[in-house]
Amino acid sequence: MKCIIGIASLLAVCSSPSTAQLPDVWDAIAKINTEKPTSLRFDLSERLPEGGHLQGVQWFEQAEKEFLLLSGSSKDHSYVLKVPLSDQDDTKSRMTTLLPSPYRHAGGIQIVDGQYAAIGLEDNKAKNTSKVWVTDVSAKTLGNTMKPLVSIEREGKLERATAGAIAMAKLKDRYLLVVGTWDSATLDFYESNGHPLNDARCRFEKGVTWSALEADRSDWTDSNYNSYQNLNLIIDKQGRCFLAGFCRNDEANRLDLYEWRRDPLTKIPALLVKRGTRSFHCIETTFQAGGGLRIKDDGSIMIYACSHRDSVVEVFE
Repeated sequence: MKCIIGIASLLAVCSSPSTAQLPDVWDAIAKINTEKPTSLRFDLSERLPEGGHLQGVQWFEQAEKEFLLLSGSSKDHSYVLKVPLSDQDDTKSRMTTLLPSPYRHAGGIQIVDGQYAAIGLEDNKAKNTSKVWVTDVSAKTLGNTMKPLVSIEREGKLERATAGAIAMAKLKDRYLLVVGTWDSATLDFYESNGHPLNDARCRFEKGVTWSALEADRSDWTDSNYNSYQNLNLIIDKQGRCFLAGFCRNDEANRLDLYEWRRDPLTKIPALLVKRGTRSFHCIETTFQAGGGLRIKDDGSIMIYACSHRDSVVEVFE
């Protein structure tokens, strides 16, 4: 199926953020039709910068209007695209520059509370430094400039201080943040200090680092761990945390679901347990570029996939 952005019947069915709580996360993912995506096309207000591609995709709402936010990289700066999903306004996207080189690579993203985007900005050449920004995408300045509410500075060993995929969700009064390094080979886990994201006192403290190389895979549904370009956190109604990883592997676009065991007695190699995997039949897009999810009011999940450079997003429901 194909449609042009602005089809009201498609937009009316969803209104909740991607971090809404589910009774059964895997059951919701298992019910998605993975074979027949809907294509959403949008107009670019200006050509995409050279030397990079689109990296992540998330839905959000602003003044009762719906949008997609896409992150992107280029040869000399990082950026985001705000794409309107309404036939009441100009359907052209608006581009906002984030940071110049060396932080030219904006990776996978996740939006929480309907307005706060967690974005990784990395040096994809030296591969030894990055920043994680939390920004308010509902701000009126989006499309001109963007400043972070929270900025996490990261420096360290080659490929281990990068921030190619970011996941964030709220659990009670705190925010959980997962930073996927180069190819998500290691994951750094952060937790906020309990202050709201728009409070100047909000800080994130780094906890443990999980390594795929050292992972205990004895309880996994299969032993495969892939190069995830996007990560999304999901909290279920019991307060359990799940991590969805988007990748392209063996010519298939895959979503792998992991449970994050947060019991303090859990040993680091056993923090993640793979609960299942699904393949998606992308036609004009690829999880190698970007993927993301959102949760509808009825408890079902929508999956988005973007192209590297074409102005199209595919939606699986």
